[in-house]
Amino acid sequence: MLEILVKWQPEHLSTFRNETSSIFLKDERFPFEKCEEILLKFLKREFKRFKDAVVQWTMHPWERDARMARKALKRGSQAYGLLIELACTRSSDELLGARRAYQSLYSESIEEDVACRVEGIQRQFLVALVSSYRYEGSQKNDVAIESDAQKLNKAIRNGDKTMLIKDEEIVRILTTRSKPHLVEVFKCYYDDFDKDIVEDLSEESSLKDTIYCLCAPPVYFSKILDSAMKANATKNEKEALTRVIVTRTDVDMKDIAEEYNKQYGTPLAKKIEDVALGNYKDFLVTLVQRALAKGRILGVDEKSMMEILVKWHPEDLTTFRNENSSIFLKDKYFLFEIWQDYHIAFLVKEFLRFQVQWTMHPWERDARMARKALDGRPQAYGLLIELACTRSSDELLGARKAYQSLYGESIEEDIAS
Repeated sequence: MLEILVKWQPEHLSTFRNETSSIFLKDERFPFEKCEEILLKFLKREFKRFKDAVVQWTMHPWERDARMARKALKRGSQAYGLLIELACTRSSDELLGARRAYQSLYSESIEEDVACRVEGIQRQFLVALVSSYRYEGSQKNDVAIESDAQKLNKAIRNGDKTMLIKDEEIVRILTTRSKPHLVEVFKCYYDDFDKDIVEDLSEESSLKDTIYCLCAPPVYFSKILDSAMKANATKNEKEALTRVIVTRTDVDMKDIAEEYNKQYGTPLAKKIEDVALGNYKDFLVTLVQRALAKGRILGVDEKSMMEILVKWHPEDLTTFRNENSSIFLKDKYFLFEIWQDYHIAFLVKEFLRFQVQWTMHPWERDARMARKALDGRPQAYGLLIELACTRSSDELLGARKAYQSLYGESIEEDIAS
């Protein structure tokens, strides 16, 4: 990305703006190409998504999961599905690591935070899920499997369909039993009652998601990805595209991609190419391709930033975090490297400044900087002096024309008022 952009001379940037009419439009009054406001906001969102993907990819998995859990709790009930995803698709040690990172980051346990923030019938179930440390061995008890299948059926058949998430037996079985045990329980349930347990759960989506996350993660993640890439996706749903690709690349992305193709008839990488843009698209597609090709990178410039980052496996990312002590600090209590919040905020600004300002027409760039200075405090007025005194007469005149076109008033009258 750097290799391409920094080589461009002014005439190359002008050609880029002229040939990218979907973003830059010819001004009706003055000879320059300008960004449409709605498209500028769109670009900023896309760059932010790219930044989020890069930051999440380089984070220690414990920290990444802890931050996502905290974000879900702050957003409220519509985001609680993410807590189920984190608690049920991670191994016992991975979930324990996220709980340790949560304590280090926020000085409280995730269990107490869930108990305090979650209200209603989901509280008990979610606390139990995030607190679990499941057995991960291969031993199974046929008597316990049959007993659990019977107890689940009884609870579903006799219980209030709207309150199943509070049933003690359902909560106990889903939050404490090992994943191999639960797979056998659900098979036994089907054999005994000639019906899939998911069908019997009716509209209880949280319990359904729990079962899929525990026993069929590729099915669950395929559904999440499909929702994330729909035109009418919510903010929470759209963010799942980055989350799933980044967190599952080194786990089961090959299985997820195969399941997605099976369910929706479209290769996952092709679908991402259709709905995402620019560097964000390239980054995600290359991660998917890496998983499918068992480490071989397809179709990416050798000198690009994406090529460097997506080649890294977990051990490479650990080395990167350890060698960049100015950004990642060792946690005092647990063995992982942690991002500093200051650096995350800094990266957001750097991504936006680097890409948006560089490709803008100089007139528009100066006009927008002048407006920003006027919208700020008096200490920003030095920027107005800089713009007025370091530009040529024609450049300053161009910025004044762009200001009128963008804001419907002259810079002179705006300063005066």
